[in-house]
Amino acid sequence: MSSANKPIYVRCKRRDQTYFVFASKTDTIFHVKERVSEALGREVSPRKMRVYLTEKATDPLPDSATLADHDVGNDDCLYVVFRKAGMDGDDDDDADDGCWEDVEVIRPDLGA
Repeated sequence: MSSANKPIYVRCKRRDQTYFVFASKTDTIFHVKERVSEALGREVSPRKMRVYLTEKATDPLPDSATLADHDVGNDDCLYVVFRKAGMDGDDDDDADDGCWEDVEVIRPDLGA
């Protein structure tokens, strides 16, 4: 089995949630979004999600890109945002960033 087809786990973070996606490096970003959608019981369509490589990234990863294209490996982390509630359309409709959540990861407060 080539290393590109070797199964990996990718962590997809959104706010206080982490989705563990079983994938291969040849899978596309859209495939990752489909897996997150499945984990949510299809409550959120993959077309109403964007995926970022880092918390500080300003451009979402294109749906057609593969994990290998962005050197995403086993146990790496991606960041998922959803289209804001009440905003019609999906990722193909426009590039207006105001329609999308900000990349945000809420870390637990361990100092009690």
